[in-house]
Amino acid sequence: MDWTEHTADPLDKNVATLLRSHLREISELYKNDLLSYFCEVSKSKNTLHIGCYEHDEKYLNSDKWKHKKINEVAQSCVGLDINEHGVAQMQDLGYEAIHADATSDLNLNRTFETIVAGDVIEHVDDIVGLMKFSSRHLSKTGSLYISTPNPFFIGHIKSAWINRPVIANFEHTTWISESTMLEISRRSGLVLDKIIYPIGNSHAMFLYKLAKIIAYRMNNSMLFTTIIYRLKNKI
Repeated sequence: MDWTEHTADPLDKNVATLLRSHLREISELYKNDLLSYFCEVSKSKNTLHIGCYEHDEKYLNSDKWKHKKINEVAQSCVGLDINEHGVAQMQDLGYEAIHADATSDLNLNRTFETIVAGDVIEHVDDIVGLMKFSSRHLSKTGSLYISTPNPFFIGHIKSAWINRPVIANFEHTTWISESTMLEISRRSGLVLDKIIYPIGNSHAMFLYKLAKIIAYRMNNSMLFTTIIYRLKNKI
């Protein structure tokens, strides 16, 4: 949905109601955690993983390292990261990895069915640049999956009340909500076609998972730490 087709006023209350309704319509719950979701959408797909290194070499030996798990299930998997040393370490381990800036004008001259950018967008200087880089490398029917912290998670709100100011990660440059992602996608020439709320790990407390389901059905997102966005190129 492009709000500019309805009004020139970004504060129009009637259009805000339409936008809220649209965002709810394209939303869904996911029964498991973030890593499981990325593996599911990458399974047997030609995949590009942006931000594959994840800050520190200690993650290379972790069973929860996203790139390792995605690489295991994808038909093919290319990692891309701005950390040159990290990419070299990955290459030494046998992974196909590229040292590059995913907000640049670089063209890899190849496209992918699935592009995963897990908890990357909140770190970059140029958000639209990241989106356009991804758009350039999506196949015609490909999907871009972006995860980012939910700014309205109750833990963040609690922190804002008792420990102002909130400090989530020293490297973060922004918070992104459902409506701001819709606007980012519009400016980038992409279509936001799905918003996913992952419930969490299977070992999480049953009552907490149930509370998340109830909250979601009541149009409340405060119990979700992370939100996943699925985007596609305009046809």
